[in-house]
Amino acid sequence: VAQDSAPLIRCLVNMSWDPSGWPSRKAILMFEKRLAAAANRFRCLTLCMYNVRNLSASTLLNGAFRAHPITLAGSQTICENPNFHSGSDFLP
Repeated sequence: VAQDSAPLIRCLVNMSWDPSGWPSRKAILMFEKRLAAAANRFRCLTLCMYNVRNLSASTLLNGAFRAHPITLAGSQTICENPNFHSGSDFLP
């Protein structure tokens, strides 16, 4: 790490805006793919939050569950995600 650079990138992604303002399902999944690729290139801590009431089951499955290697189960348990697919494998 260069002396003038940050040792870690922190990124918070809030996927909970009003559903009427949401981009298409394909655009959401492409965003997930690009964010995952960027996070894999750098030392990065990323926290993605989803409002599950505003997303289709398919988008949640492919974008949230399959795109993240570690999940927060319940309110306190951090665990490896058994549904994780690396790379773009999570895209339908």
